[in-house]
Amino acid sequence: MVDLDVPALTVTFASLATAFVLGTRTAELRINVLVALGPAAFVDLGLRTAGQG
Repeated sequence: MVDLDVPALTVTFASLATAFVLGTRTAELRINVLVALGPAAFVDLGLRTAGQG
């Protein structure tokens, strides 16, 4: 079973959602944010499941 730090994960998602809603104004910037978040989340999840995070 994966041991996730739920409070830290909640804060991370809340911060990203806030930055996405308040910090981006153009469609191009929003697309760039989404494109960057996918690989970042994938790598973060991989590191956490491997026990290195």
